[in-house]
Amino acid sequence: MLKRLFLVRDAWREQFGTKAPVDLVADDSLVGSLPSDDHARLLQLRRNPRREGFADVRFVPYADPVFLRLARERGRYVISRDRFTDLRRKEPWVEQQSERILSWTTGADRRVRLHPSGIVPVPPHRVSQAIEFKDLKHLQRLDPEHPGHARILRSHWRCTALGCDTAMRWPDGLLSWPAVSRTGAAVCTCGALLENLGPRGVTRSFVVSDATAADLPGGLSAGEYLRFPVSVGDAVQLGRGTLRHGINLGAEELNPPVGVKRVSRVHLLLSMEEQPGSGGPQAYAVDLGSGNGTVVVRSSGATRRIEPGERVAFGEMDRLVLGDAVTLRLSGQRYFSAEQALPRELGDGGGGRTLLS
Repeated sequence: MLKRLFLVRDAWREQFGTKAPVDLVADDSLVGSLPSDDHARLLQLRRNPRREGFADVRFVPYADPVFLRLARERGRYVISRDRFTDLRRKEPWVEQQSERILSWTTGADRRVRLHPSGIVPVPPHRVSQAIEFKDLKHLQRLDPEHPGHARILRSHWRCTALGCDTAMRWPDGLLSWPAVSRTGAAVCTCGALLENLGPRGVTRSFVVSDATAADLPGGLSAGEYLRFPVSVGDAVQLGRGTLRHGINLGAEELNPPVGVKRVSRVHLLLSMEEQPGSGGPQAYAVDLGSGNGTVVVRSSGATRRIEPGERVAFGEMDRLVLGDAVTLRLSGQRYFSAEQALPRELGDGGGGRTLLS
């Protein structure tokens, strides 16, 4: 495995010259994944990186965000076969300057050659899905692609162990994700097996951003200022100011864009509905007679103003623009703990007269 590393190093030197510095940033887990024959060479590399042709060698818990940040700050190239989909929100330069991300191939002559990895833009919901996958897998130790873990993610759980602090704090069910035993069972932090309370309802997340902010690569908006959940069967009003059953897009604690004043006090009705046989829920929007209207922007680029009272379905590749001021889109997030499924509490600020365009 280390042999490949040195072959890539040699290819870099051949292409950019022997004086071009090479830094190595690797996950701590690399040590345990190497064959025993490579351990001595790795120890030598860590002790004296310059002798092995590297300017710096560092091991960190999660290498990707570290070397992408260093590459951005220092204007460096990155040599990796990763697509970094989960990090494109934090490091938009990956798409803006994709030629700086290099991969490698080995020819018939066994020589390693470096070339642009061919990174292409991905839609925002794909970025959200990649972030969620990494967070669940590395922070919660839950792999959505593992059948047993997927069952855990789709269910509600409760601890019934006597004397357990978690059981006493959350008698009606855990708000956070459960732990997973070595056998793949859902367990409490106290170690007791959890009781399955049945399937978890389907929830989706919506993203609100400043419609006037310039889009980043992949359709990510630089003006994002709110994400909120909506569960299947729920209908939520969107507007500005006090809403008994809705989301205040103009709440002062969100630091909303100035243009939010063009959003009506009661602007839009948003709902999620189950569609049998469709493979997932469908989002619907109804304009509630807003002063400045709502426009649906389809993935094809086609735009159309929604008529007052009209019910329109939209998907992950579509966007809604409210009053030419804020943009609403679906996130790609799929799994919500009970705590994440709770809507955020927002203040009553942001009311007043609607600014008509």
